[in-house]
Amino acid sequence: MRVLVRRLERLGFAYAPFLLFLGILLLIRIWVVHETVQKLALLQKKRIQLQEKRWEYLTTLSRWMQQSKESTIAHRVQQTGIKPQRKPPLVIE
Repeated sequence: MRVLVRRLERLGFAYAPFLLFLGILLLIRIWVVHETVQKLALLQKKRIQLQEKRWEYLTTLSRWMQQSKESTIAHRVQQTGIKPQRKPPLVIE
C-alpha cells in the first residue's frame, strides 16, 4: 500500500485538488478573455455605425443648408411663377 501511495505521489496525484483548482481557474480565464474579445468586436462595430450615422447627419445638414439658401429657394419658387421681392420689407413703427 505504501508503495502505491509513493508512486501516486511521484506522479503528481498528491496535487490533484490543486491542479483541478488551477484547471478551473484556467477555464474561467479563457471564458473571460473570449467574452472580452466579443465585447470589443461589438464595440468596434458600434463605433463604425456611429461614425456612419455622423457622416449621414453631416451630409443631410449640408444638403439642407444648401437648399435653404435664398438663391436656391428663389430658383425653386420661380418655377411656380412667384418672383423674389426686389425692395426690402417695410418697417411698421
